Amino acid sequence: MKTLIVAVGLFTLMTPAWADELEDQYAALKAAVEKKEAETVRKLSADVAKMARATLAAPQTGEEGKQKADFAKDVLTYTEYALAATATAPGMDSGKVVELIDQLEAENSKSKYLDTSAIGAYVKALDGLARNLSAKSPDRALAYANKLLALKTKPEPVPEADWERIKAAAAGSGYYLAGLINGQKQVWVDCNRDLSAALPFIEKDQAELGVAYFQLGLCDYQLGRLTQDRSKIIAGQKYSEMSAAIPGPYRSQAATNAAAMKAELAGPTKR
Repeated sequence: MKTLIVAVGLFTLMTPAWADELEDQYAALKAAVEKKEAETVRKLSADVAKMARATLAAPQTGEEGKQKADFAKDVLTYTEYALAATATAPGMDSGKVVELIDQLEAENSKSKYLDTSAIGAYVKALDGLARNLSAKSPDRALAYANKLLALKTKPEPVPEADWERIKAAAAGSGYYLAGLINGQKQVWVDCNRDLSAALPFIEKDQAELGVAYFQLGLCDYQLGRLTQDRSKIIAGQKYSEMSAAIPGPYRSQAATNAAAMKAELAGPTKR
């Protein structure tokens, strides 16, 4: 039986003549991976995986049947590699990283390519997208922040120590960004919930802590005004004072806010 030897990165597949259709699509996918063409990789990997699964699902007999099944398994594994390799390529667009890793997880949540590198790139991409879109498209930004918070289950290939680090980074960024975006949207209850949850994760980052305290000050103040809850306004003053104690662009305004809240709190007691 005529065969072709196809070398692709870590993959070397013996390709029988009967596999021409699958081989054509596989070769196109290989070329797209080499060129880092993310959208082509995303589409072709789905098509090739579908073809490979159809081959595996079909009845196979004899030596040729075994060869077909083995080849299809190898190609199916390569489709997972293609998604991960493209997603982790240097300079890859953050939106494409998220699409590729989401597709890989959907194709096979137990893939060996959902490793520390892939999940780390995924978290970094989500964080970047949420930050970059927060001003012009807060709803989309909030969706990305919530995807960070949805990372709950450790992928099998990721070591426990790496997962704890990645999970903490995802939670910290997710809560912090969701809180800021909800504050921007004036959803005060969610702002308070998310930023309060972020504090333990960002306590060593003075820049983010100053911003979080500032926004929590405004958030709690607004909640206090809306619900006529004096304790919330007191909390808002406290957070504003804490923000004012941290050097940064919000320091002066935080001090002004704290003074205004203090004056407002003092007003009713003198009547």
